[in-house]
Amino acid sequence: MKLVLIILAVLLLSAASQARGSELAGIQFKEARAYFVGWSLLTRVPLGIDDVIEMKRIYIEVNDPGLTAVFVEWLRLSDMKKRKNKDPGDARLVIELIEETGDVITLYSDGSQLFSADSSRSKPVDEAFLDRFDLVRNSPGK
Repeated sequence: MKLVLIILAVLLLSAASQARGSELAGIQFKEARAYFVGWSLLTRVPLGIDDVIEMKRIYIEVNDPGLTAVFVEWLRLSDMKKRKNKDPGDARLVIELIEETGDVITLYSDGSQLFSADSSRSKPVDEAFLDRFDLVRNSPGK
């Protein structure tokens, strides 16, 4: 299990290293957390943010402000657009970004979009995004 967490952390950091300039200038994040249940998990009802946090199969915590900043840049949150339809998606991944003030920005993804916690903003995600969090697809021997 430790090896799985190490692999996921390396994947997160390698994704972050491809980041561009800061899109969230002025906001200082001290920590990031990711909770993941799997993109292909089948459920009888849509999962919400709290469901994913509770049912997580993978949990990652980045405690270094520098690495957190690079991860936030990789997310490119400035690409998120307002949505007309604010129906919540079926969450599979939850990301919490903790500011220096202690405030938390929560995001979630259903595998096709990255949403704000209130579902008012979103942006499409691509295969590279999905691969960063899916250890099953990225495990050695697959």
